[in-house]
Amino acid sequence: MIGAGKFGANVCKNLVTYFPGVSLTVMNRTDDTAYALSQASRILFSSYKDKSEAIAEADVVIVCTNANEPTVLPSHFNETDDKLILDLSVPVNVHPDVKQMKGKLVIDVDEISTTILDKTLAKRRDEVPKAEAIIEYYTQEFWQWLKDYRYALHLKTWKSKLEEIDKLQLHPCEFARDAQLKQQTVKAQKAVKQLAVNLKTKNDKGCQFINLINDYLQMS
Repeated sequence: MIGAGKFGANVCKNLVTYFPGVSLTVMNRTDDTAYALSQASRILFSSYKDKSEAIAEADVVIVCTNANEPTVLPSHFNETDDKLILDLSVPVNVHPDVKQMKGKLVIDVDEISTTILDKTLAKRRDEVPKAEAIIEYYTQEFWQWLKDYRYALHLKTWKSKLEEIDKLQLHPCEFARDAQLKQQTVKAQKAVKQLAVNLKTKNDKGCQFINLINDYLQMS
């Protein structure tokens, strides 16, 4: 690990946490900073002046430096060694020529971000059919509600009219009681409810509508 700043310290912490037993060496342009991190994280320390030797011994080189120009150069590598170099610096701190060296696989933060982005987009594309199915379900549900809503005002009006008829029928009768009025109201509610069911499930037209009302009037 080259770089012991805040970001480098977090990377070290994650490596130690998720890869217990990993052999990790840290260095920094300021040796004291790297040494303090090595003590806190219980990892190895190497002086910055020994960069080439530390890189030669490593299988993976992680660069987290914060320099304005490359800090890891082709001269730091042997031609014959295979290395994985992860450049997490912004801007990149691994010299572009290192990518051209045999056996050196350099992955910078842009490539890592692209890989993660591609995987994320792939997962989202897989979810598109599910999203479309949900949209279709609620679209159909809305159209059904809109279709039923057309009858709502008519049903409310007919219910009021039927209740008025019931009251008129009971009004001349001196012995009409609340129970009778309640019974007639329940009958009106049942008739309107049945009408609503027929309109929704059987797509009843006007003729059925009139027949049901007539049936109720005859029953009354």
